Amino acid sequence: LARDEGFEVSMLAADYGQEAVEVHEGVRVIRSLDFSRGALSGVWRIWRALGRADAQVYMVKTFSPGTPLVRWFCRRKGRVFIYRTAHRYDCDGTYIRRRPLLGRAFAWSLRGARMVLAQNETDAKLLAETVGVSARVIANGHRLPVITQRQRDKILWVGRTTEFKRPELFLELARQVPGEKFCMVCQQATEDKAYRQTVEKGVYTARSVPGSGGFFSAGAAAGQHQRRRGFPQHLYSGL
Repeated sequence: LARDEGFEVSMLAADYGQEAVEVHEGVRVIRSLDFSRGALSGVWRIWRALGRADAQVYMVKTFSPGTPLVRWFCRRKGRVFIYRTAHRYDCDGTYIRRRPLLGRAFAWSLRGARMVLAQNETDAKLLAETVGVSARVIANGHRLPVITQRQRDKILWVGRTTEFKRPELFLELARQVPGEKFCMVCQQATEDKAYRQTVEKGVYTARSVPGSGGFFSAGAAAGQHQRRRGFPQHLYSGL
């Protein structure tokens, strides 16, 4: 979409020390909340970034406390709000049951959306049953780069240290099979307070990386053992 001169595409990103506004591949990336600061600061910074984007259409993917904030912004400013699901828990009522207060805000957001997009027919059906909204099914697209990597000699794990992804199982696998090469691209989850201990358990060289695409190209196998799943990123990247 960003390649179409008829559109200006912006994306809000958390504050990781980057510039207030950067442009990557034609997409304007606007800095918003800092996870190390309080909730009120986060609300203000997201609201300010939404205004800086000055879009006619705002789309949110994956529910978070910021979703009703974006919905409220669109309502106040007369803009279009679209929600796109990213996980089965968005659709089957699990999120609403586990977090009743945020769950009600989630349902309010979806019912006020101009359009709700689901990844598949099952998720669309579940949304109709649990939230009472009609979702349009649009399958995920994924950019497939040209493969230039020839040697693949590592077993790869890519993900966040959130509990349901179970990164500790990959570390245990590496200890059990010392003759193989293991590579772990592991971002700290926002709720994780013990990230340093996870890293110290089994990572010999820790460094920041700009992206995971090159690691998938060099991986002979990709580990995936989380308890629940949304979009099968590992499958597409592994292919």
